[in-house]
This record gives sequence, structure tokens and C-alpha cells, in this order.
Amino acid sequence: MMPASLQAGHGRPRVRSTPLAFALLALGLALLAGCASTPPRTTERAPAGLGGRVIDLPPTAQRIVQIAEQEWTLWGRLAPGAPEPARDPAPPPSLEHDPPFTTRVLLYWNSFSDPATALRRLRYPDGSLQPWSAVFVSFVMRAAGVPERAFPASARHWDYIRHARAASPGAGVVALDATTTTPQPSDLICAPRGDTAGRVTRFDQLLQADSIGTYHCDIVVAVMGGLVHAIGGNVGNGVARLRIPLDSRGRLVRTADRPWLAVLRTTLP
Repeated sequence: MMPASLQAGHGRPRVRSTPLAFALLALGLALLAGCASTPPRTTERAPAGLGGRVIDLPPTAQRIVQIAEQEWTLWGRLAPGAPEPARDPAPPPSLEHDPPFTTRVLLYWNSFSDPATALRRLRYPDGSLQPWSAVFVSFVMRAAGVPERAFPASARHWDYIRHARAASPGAGVVALDATTTTPQPSDLICAPRGDTAGRVTRFDQLLQADSIGTYHCDIVVAVMGGLVHAIGGNVGNGVARLRIPLDSRGRLVRTADRPWLAVLRTTLP
């Protein structure tokens, strides 16, 4: 005998509908409609930080001061003629002929020379060190991020003094007359030396080709109490901090040893 389900439906089995079946069918249709009309959602994630804590880089002038002071501390805080406050413990000053600090001077040369040139220029043929005061200044300026176009690194102070003297006001480093300028932190204070001091006595002479000669520059790190505190390299056979008096107008006091002629000032942000 034919089953009742086939007798009533032209030979096809009858499918019984239930509330659950209708619910599943409706859910499936809704999902299909959603896929057709809305693109799949993705989770947006910000790229992970690579350097850890976010920092603000100090301005150029502040970086110059910080690096000069770091080098001075590394060399043992040498301060000829002006004893430093007692420290506990107080490390002895380091000198250029101490092996670790001879290699520090080599690092200064390497900051703007290729390694072979730096090794060659570090010493005279007899093994003694070449003068490195301008090399130290060049290292600090380069380490602080002052570009070559603003400050051409050199083993001669005159090269960057002359560059700043001839530069336009927006060049990044400009030269000012030391007799009319009050120094401020990050300035370079520069004076002719030896025979050059007898020939070059005025600021305007620095524009002349025959102003080439021997100079010395130190980096101002503070101005207080009527004194300029300045750090220089190759001073007292190391990196030293000097105290230089100002007159009643706040100008550098010229002496036979340091007839101050120019103040080089960075204008970089």
C-alpha cells in the first residue's frame, strides 16, 4: 500500500514545517542579505611605537650646551684656576694622554673625517697630539645636529669663524662683534692668538682674506654672576670649563691671552 504522504502529493513526500525551521530559514536569509549589502568589518589598529616613550627633542641651543657639559663631565670636570665645589667622590680630571681619552679625541676627529684621515691627523709624526680645540667644537656642533651648511666642521677655528662672518642672517650660525654683544648659552666666543692677535684686532677684519690665522673658541654654557662659564677642548690638556669676566655692560673683558673678537650664535630652532 502506498504511504499516505505520497497519495496526497503527486508522488512527492510532504515536508513538515516547524517554527524552528522557519526561524533558521529567516536567519540564513538575513545573513545572506547582510553580506551582499555591507562589506565585512575589519579592526583598525594604530601601528605600535618603535622607540618606547615619546620624547621632545630640546632646541638646538640647548643641545649644544648639554653635549658640551656631558663631555666636560666625562673628562673629570677640569676647571683650571677655579676649584669646583667638593664632590663625593671627586674623580680626578682626565688628560689627553690617558689612553681612554686619546681615543676620545680620535672620536672627535671621526665626527667629520673618514677613519683613515682621522687616524692620520690625530698625531704629529713624533706621536704627540695635533691641536684639537677646533675639532672638539666641531664635534659638539655636529653632535647637536647643526648642519654642515650652517657650520662647516674643521680643525681650524678660522674656517667656521670666517663662514659665520660672511653668512646671511638666516644661515643658522652668524658672527657678532664681541665688543658689542652680551654672550648667551650655546654661543661660541672666539679670539685670535699669537701673531694673529697682533694683526687682527677688529671684528670687521674677519671679512678680509688676510685674517686667516690662529684662533681659539669656547662654548658658553652659562652666564651668571658677572661671569661667562665656557667649555673648551684642548685646554689644560683636556676638556675644561673656564670662568671669563664680563664688564659692567655685559661684554667680554679682553685680555692679552684672550682678546675676544667674535661671538658665533646659532639661530636654528
